[in-house]
Amino acid sequence: MITGQINANLEAVIPLVVQGQGEAVLALDVVLALDVVIDTGYSDFLTLPAGTIATLGLEQAATGVLTLADGSKVVSAIYLATVRWDGLPRHDITVDALETAPLIGVSLLAGYELKACFVAGAPVTLTACELNP
Repeated sequence: MITGQINANLEAVIPLVVQGQGEAVLALDVVLALDVVIDTGYSDFLTLPAGTIATLGLEQAATGVLTLADGSKVVSAIYLATVRWDGLPRHDITVDALETAPLIGVSLLAGYELKACFVAGAPVTLTACELNP
């Protein structure tokens, strides 16, 4: 289970550990503990600002186009990183460069149930789904 909290802006926030993923030895040694906002309108995995990406030493893997909530489109550099998710490493997580608070999207949430009461200070929990076939 992953736990977090609703912040003063009524955003669901959880902690996330992100590690550099690249050829450079330095990139593999850099690990950051971040508070990330859950964005169910974001379909990919993770966004990070350019400064955080540089600190992690991530190497650009591709370029893509993001459609923002207002319908506008922005070109984004795409990187790969490793995150610690529910106690386990998940490799090759795509990271979109976006100058906002770090966001996680539904691709990272896949297979998890989100439970939150949107009141400042209330708990947020993500629990692995237990589906019976």
